[in-house]
Amino acid sequence: MAEVIIVKNQEEAGELYGRSVADLIKAKPNAVLGLATGSSPLAAYQALAKIVEEESIDVSQVQGFALDEYIGLPLTHPESYHATIHRTVVEPLGLDPAKVHVPGDVLNGTSLEDGEKVAGAGAAYDAAIEAAGGIDVQILGIGTDGHVGFNEPGSSLASGTRVKTLTERTRIDNARFFDNDINQVPTHCITQGIGTIMKARHLVLLAFGAGKAEAVAETVEGGISSFCPASALQMHPHATIIVDEEAASRLRNKDYYRYSFEHKPAWQTICPHVVPVPFVGTGTTALHLKEGNMTETREQVVARVTAAVEGAADGAFGFDRPNPVTDAPLGLVAPGRAADLLIADPGTLAVKHVWCAGRRVS
Repeated sequence: MAEVIIVKNQEEAGELYGRSVADLIKAKPNAVLGLATGSSPLAAYQALAKIVEEESIDVSQVQGFALDEYIGLPLTHPESYHATIHRTVVEPLGLDPAKVHVPGDVLNGTSLEDGEKVAGAGAAYDAAIEAAGGIDVQILGIGTDGHVGFNEPGSSLASGTRVKTLTERTRIDNARFFDNDINQVPTHCITQGIGTIMKARHLVLLAFGAGKAEAVAETVEGGISSFCPASALQMHPHATIIVDEEAASRLRNKDYYRYSFEHKPAWQTICPHVVPVPFVGTGTTALHLKEGNMTETREQVVARVTAAVEGAADGAFGFDRPNPVTDAPLGLVAPGRAADLLIADPGTLAVKHVWCAGRRVS
């Protein structure tokens, strides 16, 4: 099931997201971020921007793909998601605008009646995400009716990016961005589908306030159904749901979620490029990264580990910074993804040897 983290406020949630994504960018400078608009992600973006500035993290290669866009609004409209993403993400983080995209980029206010152009935009967007290597971490908000992106109740859980009609409830909720005038809120959008969203390697859903409590409970503990599109997160191998006390108020197992997070091992993070697991010995191919050689550059370490991984045929590969107490390997990565390993910077921890199924291979 998804990991549920209950926090005091939006700022604490933002710090969790910011630290995780900052570490991702350090390990993978060309990381691909999935971006969302609305009020829920704002504290997360602010926390990430602060870390990027304080730690002088190079974000010049980072790419971004937004979840959705209104149809009929020009890109220059202040409430278009193109403009919103530029204002809340691109500028504060210092991202390259040319590397950040929204589904409506190619439409730029195109009328819904231009069927040929509108109909082809969804498939083109999914293809662009695939060409970028897929999304590493996708941030999500959730609607009061359980929608994510603009996937309203009834949306296919296997859907790709496509045009959707907004519900009256969503238009009412979003009217606050349009001078509280629902007549200014578009009736249609183009949105990543649930199937597209589920392809991201890590999903982080944020929800705050009592108004989201029912949707959060349906998402986490209800049945998997298109009635609550966010419930599809239960099927994702690496989903993290971060909520405040009010949004968590209707969760039946909230005491366990608190207990689980409070007793989480120090080495276990929510980093999207690491799925931490204990070393389980024979039968699982593992890379045992040991503290040692401080003279190699990160590129040399990655090259050596990549060669070792590609030379082994079986299983998944464990890796991570070694536990400073037990020296145990702590993580898991799929074969062929060695370049995504969280390799410590030279001078802190580095790789000395690579071990596969108990046999030293490097």
